[in-house]
Amino acid sequence: MPEQFRPHGISLFTADDGARTLMVVNHPEGDRHTIEIFDLSANDVLTHRRTVEDPLIVSPNDVAAISPNAFYVTNDHDQPGMDGRMMASIFASPITTVVFHDGETSRVVVDELAMANGIATSQDMSKVYVTELLARTLRIYARDAQSNELTPIDQVFLGTGVDNVDVAEDGSLWIGAHPQLATL
Repeated sequence: MPEQFRPHGISLFTADDGARTLMVVNHPEGDRHTIEIFDLSANDVLTHRRTVEDPLIVSPNDVAAISPNAFYVTNDHDQPGMDGRMMASIFASPITTVVFHDGETSRVVVDELAMANGIATSQDMSKVYVTELLARTLRIYARDAQSNELTPIDQVFLGTGVDNVDVAEDGSLWIGAHPQLATL
């Protein structure tokens, strides 16, 4: 395991050949944030393969693996640490992002979200679901498989502080929620 392993969001990718990769948001210390990538053997043993650290991954909350090396990650704030985070949360400022990492470089693919939180892909990876905690909204994006760009196709106001999102085998969404954001 990486030193100072403090896991947060996770995503499991299963390749066509059955090989499994687990990606985990990690908050190891201070304002440092990483994505840890593990190989998961047939007998369920995790082997740490690599650590991804990038200036665009500033406050990761959740990760959605799309290959053994590539992923989308939500930043729930626009900067590490507490400076400015409280005011951004109080005023539901649309300042957070979704970042795509291709295995080597990262880029912002969605911005101006009010506390991007959970992220998941549809079973066929044609759609990406992002929960926006402070806007109390689920955003649905079409994913371009070649460029990995995300195009908004729908949004659903859920009237509650939406947290993590998972996709069931039948395609239904399971979404954690905080009905009273003040108690969060």
